[in-house]
Amino acid sequence: MFPADERPFLAAIVARPADDEPRLVYADYLDETGQTRDAARAELVRVQIALHRLPHEDSRRPAIAERESELLESFRNSWAAPLAKLGVKFQFRRGLPDAVSIDAALFLRRGEELFDNTSAGTGRSFLSRLRLEDAHRLLPELAACPWLNRIEELDLSGSDLGNAGLHAFLGSKFLRNLRAFDLGNNRLDDSAAAALARSDSMPRCRSLGLADNDIGAAGVSALCDSPFLAGLVELDLTGNEVDETGVRSLVDGP
Repeated sequence: MFPADERPFLAAIVARPADDEPRLVYADYLDETGQTRDAARAELVRVQIALHRLPHEDSRRPAIAERESELLESFRNSWAAPLAKLGVKFQFRRGLPDAVSIDAALFLRRGEELFDNTSAGTGRSFLSRLRLEDAHRLLPELAACPWLNRIEELDLSGSDLGNAGLHAFLGSKFLRNLRAFDLGNNRLDDSAAAALARSDSMPRCRSLGLADNDIGAAGVSALCDSPFLAGLVELDLTGNEVDETGVRSLVDGP
């Protein structure tokens, strides 16, 4: 999707995804091409980095956010035309379209194209976040899909998984690179929480979203006691039936 001469910059971004410096170097390069579209993309990189750094209450945010909207309105489809042609919804974050939402069946059919079009030229993709729509219909196929191994943030929220669906999906051997997993609003209860607690399929997971499910104190206790989830730094249990015992588990947990 991006010209070959941009790939060294993309590779540097992929190698240091949390670091803004490679993105700012990339923006400097884009400014030097003399192309209006590239100059606008360079500005988007800087604008989105500024928004990422600023506190939400900062008085400068509205004007910067307005400029972000103007840039995206004018250029987003041309910047990411191959993704649009794939039928993918995409979001620019800190200057790159690294978050996509795609129908699960389409992902299984055309995942290779998706990653080819987000290649950094190093055998790696700059695609970071993946939302799969209608995933509940294809859970066995998705669990067996090696493309998941290239994703760091997976969103299956609102997918109607249920406990059985989650149990089946956790059997996948391709979740080991996940750093964030959103399972909000999926009819999950304490049994699902216990399954997550027993699963060693996500050793790098740092953020687990379980909002708007039916998890109670027993499920919270299992999650907090899990040796496989000891690396979590964010656990979203908003909208669950977490009572005083569950809160105590969260407070006293490792």
